[in-house]
Amino acid sequence: MLIEKLESVSTEMFVLDGGATALDDVNSIARQKLTVQLTSDSAILARVASSTKLVAAAVSSGKKIYGVTTGFGAMASEVVSC
Repeated sequence: MLIEKLESVSTEMFVLDGGATALDDVNSIARQKLTVQLTSDSAILARVASSTKLVAAAVSSGKKIYGVTTGFGAMASEVVSC
């Protein structure tokens, strides 16, 4: 992930750039109230679009997907509406 200082604004921005987001990153975002932005990298955005289509197709077909079409943990066997 990339944290960059914006020259024209006195706030920091956390850019989701396709790398792993660590728990420390999430902690920094929350505690420092960082603005989060998705990268403008076209290759990364293409991966996001591809993943979105894959999940949408699975949901449309009625497939059970843990945490997407089902609950979490003890509720994993329960289907939730999407």
